[in-house]
Amino acid sequence: MSLRVCPSSLFYLRPLHLFTSSAKFPFYPSLRREFRLVPSRSSSSSSFRLMDSSAASSPTPVTASETDSLGEETQSQTDEGDKIKRKLEEFNWDHSFVKELPGDPRSDVISRKVLHACYSKVSPSLQVDDPRLVSWSKSVAELLDLHPKEFERLDFPLLLSGAKPLPGAMPYAQCYGGHQFGRWAGQLGDGRAITLGEVLNSKGERWELQLKGAGRTPYSRFSDGLAVLRSSIREFLCSEAMHCLGIPTTRALCLLTTGQGVIRDMFYDGNAKEEPGAIVCRVSQSFIRFGSYQIHASRGKEDLEIVGKLADYAIRHHFPRIEKSMNRSDGLSFKTGDDDDDSVLDLTSNKYAGNFPNEVFIKMLHETPFKSLMILGLGVQRPV
Repeated sequence: MSLRVCPSSLFYLRPLHLFTSSAKFPFYPSLRREFRLVPSRSSSSSSFRLMDSSAASSPTPVTASETDSLGEETQSQTDEGDKIKRKLEEFNWDHSFVKELPGDPRSDVISRKVLHACYSKVSPSLQVDDPRLVSWSKSVAELLDLHPKEFERLDFPLLLSGAKPLPGAMPYAQCYGGHQFGRWAGQLGDGRAITLGEVLNSKGERWELQLKGAGRTPYSRFSDGLAVLRSSIREFLCSEAMHCLGIPTTRALCLLTTGQGVIRDMFYDGNAKEEPGAIVCRVSQSFIRFGSYQIHASRGKEDLEIVGKLADYAIRHHFPRIEKSMNRSDGLSFKTGDDDDDSVLDLTSNKYAGNFPNEVFIKMLHETPFKSLMILGLGVQRPV
């Protein structure tokens, strides 16, 4: 099927009801005025094709009253957007993660075990033929103080797909570990996500921009580092929908197609086919996760120092109010590593093991499972 839109069309979501065993949640999302679908630039057709099709459906007629309403709403959005003046070249980059934490001395994308480092500097390696903007989120653009007219730039798809360097960006892939299928899998890392850097907005908030599907990194293992339109649409919509439902999650600034085909076995039945490639620009105040600490703690020895450095970084930039509350502990140590590893972690002078603020600890214990339950309540299941 194909989706036909007019240049001024907005993307609307119908009211949705989500059910659990004990409650019914009406979902009248504020997404109604947050998304814009961008028409194809092709001169032969005014539609943007989400997937190849042999026949296109006819556009739905629009009545005069709907046109007037749409025009008023579009003008309202334009007036609001004019208050935002920042261009892509005017982003206030910070790059604290790269400057304050140890990095990989190598910059190639050969799959390997990255030791003693929190990240690897890499650039988007995807060869983009004809990148096109599919949709973007107005509310996320406002978080970045980004002017809506920037999405109309001819080079916007090039800059946000990684085909053209974004001025001021310092791209890298993060190193972290994790569990898969109930077992510790060791190093995972950003296998197809490349962070462009941190942007400070006019409110002093820190937002990281990340391109998912922009090519291989040292953490890609056997994958190609790419993403397809099918899954990218899901991530773009679900990120913003979950946010509007009050569930803390990463945000999505925009969705682009790359013009490149990507081979995927959709149903894992041996019938791999070519699908349209895509990139999602994800936005979050931080992409640090539990695995960012676990990978270094699991390796023991000198990597244990990185756990402290990463904790200091997170507290300094995301929990500054508790930095002064950290005290020294008294005689606390324990064995780390595997059975063959005699490493001992001495916490006698560890400021994190002493009188760590109780309210912060309780908040962590409460919010982690609560947020997980909120996601599970939507029917989301972890695939691995």
